[in-house]
Amino acid sequence: MIFVYLTLMISLLTIFGKCFGGYVNMGLNLNPRTADSSSEKKIVLAAGYRLDPSNVEAIRTLKDSKPSTVGEVGKLLGLLGYYRRYIQNFAKIAHPLFQLLQATSEDVTKLAHKSKQHSNHGSVPSVIWTEQHQKEVETLLDHLVSPPILGYPNFSKSFVLHTDASQQGLGAVLHQKQYGRMRVTGYGSRSLTKVEKNYYLHSGKLKLLALKMGCMQTLQRVHLPCA
Repeated sequence: MIFVYLTLMISLLTIFGKCFGGYVNMGLNLNPRTADSSSEKKIVLAAGYRLDPSNVEAIRTLKDSKPSTVGEVGKLLGLLGYYRRYIQNFAKIAHPLFQLLQATSEDVTKLAHKSKQHSNHGSVPSVIWTEQHQKEVETLLDHLVSPPILGYPNFSKSFVLHTDASQQGLGAVLHQKQYGRMRVTGYGSRSLTKVEKNYYLHSGKLKLLALKMGCMQTLQRVHLPCA
């Protein structure tokens, strides 16, 4: 776990600049992305804001669906992933689902032969949907139906960035002390690539990778420059 304490915006950028230098020297590349959440409906509260559950009505209808092909799994993950900023440890929870997408064509073919539905999909890569997969989908949906209240960032106060790294994925939570308690202002997470899964042999590199992800995702979502 890594904690980064920041008092002013300029201090934040200075510290992250030093952090970036560390992982750049270790061969990690920067790839900043932008996210447009203007189409999302939010419920505004005095202490913060949360996602309006009406945003995910369409996804809730998929709760009882059981994907049988790689394409259907990808579509489901795409819909859920759009709101991942409201789900802590999204990548870890969805890890079993991502594994279905990462299977090689040969692996998928072997699994398809064991599936009773294989003959119904022809050459379309098939997957075996288990109770574990269904459980993870329901867990993700539960997070969206009862979304957390995220605090409004106050750039005159310090931030605390908490990151976590494991073979199941990277996670990050950006905190800030507000009204006498630590409040979450943003979440970030992603799964590891095949190459990154070898970083467990170099724990420092994996931690820096988690820090990079945390900076890029959580700060981006509170509209703070991160590159």
